[in-house]
Amino acid sequence: MKFSMKKQSGLTFIEVLLSLAMITTLLFVIKPSVAQVWQHWQVQQTVNTLENAWQKSRVLALQTKQLTQLCGSSNGKQCDGNWQQYWLLQQNKKVLQVMRHSFNSAKIKLTSNLPTQKTIQFSALGTTRGQQGRFNICEHEFCKNLIFIRTGRLRVQ
Repeated sequence: MKFSMKKQSGLTFIEVLLSLAMITTLLFVIKPSVAQVWQHWQVQQTVNTLENAWQKSRVLALQTKQLTQLCGSSNGKQCDGNWQQYWLLQQNKKVLQVMRHSFNSAKIKLTSNLPTQKTIQFSALGTTRGQQGRFNICEHEFCKNLIFIRTGRLRVQ
């Protein structure tokens, strides 16, 4: 009588536990890095979107030779200085375009030399009518500044 021993394939319980322990350790090491990359990406996307809204407003003022306003709005219908939700592009108090802020978790703060003015106004020449300042855009501890000067130019810092 012959006994045949077939070789069994598979993993032992110890091998499975060791594999799970290594994967868990890797995830704990990688997770903070992924979160940090995500924060940087959200801030950069917000900067790009706000920069695009700025350029649209300025170009419209130059093309139409009319005062154009870019403002923050919490409801997407009227300017209220809240830059967190929507950005409105207006001429003659009429909303021409509503732009939505993609990542509401990124905080946006406008600081300017005209502290009572919560909007940006572009003259027919594309200038900001004497206003200069910055948008501070932050996601947790990562921040970028979108700095504007009286000529209507922007730079990211």
